[in-house]
Amino acid sequence: MAKILIGIILISLASSVGAFVDPTRPLIRAPKPAPIETVKVEQKQPLTAIFTKGKNRFAVIEDKIYRTGDTYRNSQIIRITNDKVILRTAEGTRRLTLIQKIKK
Repeated sequence: MAKILIGIILISLASSVGAFVDPTRPLIRAPKPAPIETVKVEQKQPLTAIFTKGKNRFAVIEDKIYRTGDTYRNSQIIRITNDKVILRTAEGTRRLTLIQKIKK
């Protein structure tokens, strides 16, 4: 009878020990990382077309027509070529390049 009672006690102790803590679980929880802020940057090509009329060249930038000497976003258009527009900014010069369509 004593052996049966000791067996029952050992079985109950063994089953209650398993309910405590998973031995493979880390002792310290890592802090949750801060959420990453995503900034949506629109990569829109502002220069959409360049065309000529007689000897004059015009550029379509953000759906508006400009010619040499005009001002675009606090920059002066100093040159328009077949595939680019050169701007003079406060920081120096900037180039807007016309992206060619890829033939399929």
